[in-house]
Amino acid sequence: MSKQYKILVLTDLKDSPSTLLNNAVNLAKKVDGEIDLFSVQKFTDVVERESQLSAMRTLNEKYNAFEKDIKNTVEPISKACDIKINYQFSFGNVKDEIKNYISQQQPDVIVLGKKKKAFSVVGDRIANYVLKQHKGTVLIVPSKSTLEPNQELSLGLLQDSGDTVNNAFVKNLFEKNTQPLKSFKLVDGEMHSTTSSALFNSKVIEYVFDKSDNAISNLSNYLTKSNVNLLYFNKEETRSGNSSKSSSMFNAERLINNLNVSLLIA
Repeated sequence: MSKQYKILVLTDLKDSPSTLLNNAVNLAKKVDGEIDLFSVQKFTDVVERESQLSAMRTLNEKYNAFEKDIKNTVEPISKACDIKINYQFSFGNVKDEIKNYISQQQPDVIVLGKKKKAFSVVGDRIANYVLKQHKGTVLIVPSKSTLEPNQELSLGLLQDSGDTVNNAFVKNLFEKNTQPLKSFKLVDGEMHSTTSSALFNSKVIEYVFDKSDNAISNLSNYLTKSNVNLLYFNKEETRSGNSSKSSSMFNAERLINNLNVSLLIA
């Protein structure tokens, strides 16, 4: 019997792949998911200008070394967590390879590492590309994320009443969570916090703070103080205009670049 959800980890093996896998394992154990790891290296990074014979020899050497690196990353975590982790890798155009893999495998969730500036002009913009290509859920993981395979989730909900969450994976994750849900909202008016009624079968603690130029910094401080380790953000709800106008102060780009917490974006 196949698992309920397919979780894909995308890595170039330079972005703390063990951290990404630990986060993926945590999700998989919570929602009965299966994990695939896919890694791509630019063909030009593997084979430089050489003769055809030399290029083939180099490619074979790189292929074997790449496979060994992935096995050495995957197998200890798979064994320690008692969970199967499938893996594939390829050489070629990174974006094309990722697009083809997503199209063929149709994952429910994609797990990505956070670059120093994921949306910078100089950067590879892979996070931005995946968010546009993938219609499902994307988890962006900071390099210093401390989310371990069996760790309890402390979930946060940003600029969303909860009623608009129609993503099956996200709903399942929230419903199975046993810790109080923290809801963060940005409004005009005095900063305060209240405790609301049940949502997703769990207690909800609501934090409401002022709309200001320091909104992101205030949010970051609240996330730290409330020990949130996974923040959910519904980018479609913000785009639709159904939520408060203050939601426009938050978007995936700003959140990824400025928050040091794992972001679940749908």
